Amino acid sequence: MLSGVERKGQGRVALSRALSQRGIPRDVIDAAMGDLPDDDAERALQFARTKARSLSRLDFDTALRRLVGQLARRGYGGAVAMNAARMALTEASLGQAPSGVRFVDSD
Repeated sequence: MLSGVERKGQGRVALSRALSQRGIPRDVIDAAMGDLPDDDAERALQFARTKARSLSRLDFDTALRRLVGQLARRGYGGAVAMNAARMALTEASLGQAPSGVRFVDSD
């Protein structure tokens, strides 16, 4: 089970769902989930940081929406996903020139 946390960057919800789909009883899943550290926010941020660079060509709102969707599909809750996505995209944009259309006077 820890391989899902370490290798895939999955959240607690996704891990619980995967174990349930494999036929593991709910009480065993609950016990195993209780043994995991509660570091969803940290794992979500790590995943978001790796994905944020590939979204740099997009405007902030589009990148945010896509990154939150990726995190949600990995089993992170709404608030955790949103916070991680915002922080990762903000970090990725620091030090970069602002993107956008620039008009140059040709006279």
